[in-house]
Amino acid sequence: MILVQKQLSFESSRQQGRIATLLILLLPIIMAIISMTLSLSRILPSTNPYLPIISVIPSYAVYIMFLSSMNGLAKYYSEPKIYKNSLYAFIASTSSGIIFLIVTLFFINPILSQFYAYINNPGSVSLTSIFLSLFQVIVFIWIAMSIVGILNGIFYRRAFYALAEKSGEQNFKQAGLLMFIGGILMIIIVGGIIFFIGLIFAVLGFFSMKPKDSQSQSA
Repeated sequence: MILVQKQLSFESSRQQGRIATLLILLLPIIMAIISMTLSLSRILPSTNPYLPIISVIPSYAVYIMFLSSMNGLAKYYSEPKIYKNSLYAFIASTSSGIIFLIVTLFFINPILSQFYAYINNPGSVSLTSIFLSLFQVIVFIWIAMSIVGILNGIFYRRAFYALAEKSGEQNFKQAGLLMFIGGILMIIIVGGIIFFIGLIFAVLGFFSMKPKDSQSQSA
């Protein structure tokens, strides 16, 4: 009975991991398409300040599913590092998301409003000051996202390395390594690409991982 319960727990966690990692890969594309469609159809203006908030809600729902998967696998393999480091990465991502929303609502949108005012009435505001303010905001976001990227890379490496060690699925080790390198290099565009490739290996890991055999479970 215990073995059956563990098997069901493993299957549930593995399935959640498959769905969550696939959605993490596809969500940016899906949200970009939705945002473009809404803007073109004039249902929701692209400059609407609440659009960033709407766009992150599905992302956090997917990450919660991912955390649930990693928590289940951590219990299945009796390895808390799998879940703890995933949770730390989620907290870091959540912090960056909150920072990004605050910056968007209180800094980027006012700058864009000033730019539109300049277009409609040249001379009403200084174009130089607009671009200077925008540059300062971009630099701040760049530095903040770089720091978060490094933290995410470290935590995901620890989580996936622990999962690879316990499951024997080496795709997770590749995922952890690539996400670590991608996080370190997040300060440049190539870092995001490497991180994205790491997620692909994580998807492969969830699809190819297998449960422990009966002998290791009874041990």
